Amino acid sequence: MSRTLILLRPQPGNDASAERARALGIAVEQLPLFEIIPVEAGPIPEGSFDALLITSANGARFGGDTLARFADLPIHVVGEASAQAVREQGSRDIRIGGGDIASTVPLIHAAGHERLLHLCGEETRPFGRQCLAARRLV
Repeated sequence: MSRTLILLRPQPGNDASAERARALGIAVEQLPLFEIIPVEAGPIPEGSFDALLITSANGARFGGDTLARFADLPIHVVGEASAQAVREQGSRDIRIGGGDIASTVPLIHAAGHERLLHLCGEETRPFGRQCLAARRLV
């Protein structure tokens, strides 16, 4: 009996995941449950920052103006997909974690960065027990 993989993630990730699954011979049904859309950026939080944090490729896709504004700052990303999205926006000083925030926080601490601006969506997961203070910009 063959099983079908049902992909619920939004685009463009849905197509990318479907392509990888089909290349492995897996039947795929694509049913994105929601859509990622840009929103008007809020005001930049008060204070100075020593690095940016991006925990989703969408932070880079929709945060291009902010990335350009802080082009001199290093950017911490959680994984290669986020790093690629940042590269596509023209940023160069990218520090890549191991795929999640838990593996990225030690890199941030090792770099001595304490004042981070987190480019993110309205809905984000909390950092949990990670010792990280970051100001959010949706």
